Amino acid sequence: MVTAVRGNGSDNEVASALNAGGQSKIRHHVLPQRYLRGFEIPGLPHFVWVFTRDESYRPGRKRGWNPRRIGIRSASVEPGGYAITKPDGLVDHDTFENVFEKIEKRANHVWRMLDERRQLTLCEKQSLAAYIIHLLKRMPRRLNEARPLFKRIVESFPLEKAAVSFAEQGNFAAAMKVYAAADYLKADAGQKFLGSPQ
Repeated sequence: MVTAVRGNGSDNEVASALNAGGQSKIRHHVLPQRYLRGFEIPGLPHFVWVFTRDESYRPGRKRGWNPRRIGIRSASVEPGGYAITKPDGLVDHDTFENVFEKIEKRANHVWRMLDERRQLTLCEKQSLAAYIIHLLKRMPRRLNEARPLFKRIVESFPLEKAAVSFAEQGNFAAAMKVYAAADYLKADAGQKFLGSPQ
């Protein structure tokens, strides 16, 4: 059962929020929980201090304070932050999260070795470097910076010309689909979809 669906709750969004296991991954962590564990409050496991930029300094333990103490499970969460709307209108909450999970799992043993202060092999150092690069690439700011590039790429394809060509040949259904695809790819949802790992 889905407990929360981002958007207006349409049937398409509800259907797409369910995966094979029955529950979608809609709690998207901008920073992985395993990474955040390195910043746990001493003597208080599973909690970190969170400081919000562009807000005044008001230290405390609860919401409204800055910095504030928060559970790792809730820290750095953006509900549906990596969800993409596919061309068929369904909202996919899991594509990014599944890719991120694979990358993060490859580095789990490296984190354990670092916790134990053990020396890393070259292969383990490469896993750690890949993980760090992954952290940098998954930031929402990075996707926002890439959107103009995606837009230029989409605009460089002559999709409208292809649609006109289909229409001139009498294939109006294909022409309408190509126009719809061009409009979708130029919209924010399409830009986010282009940036998703496939």
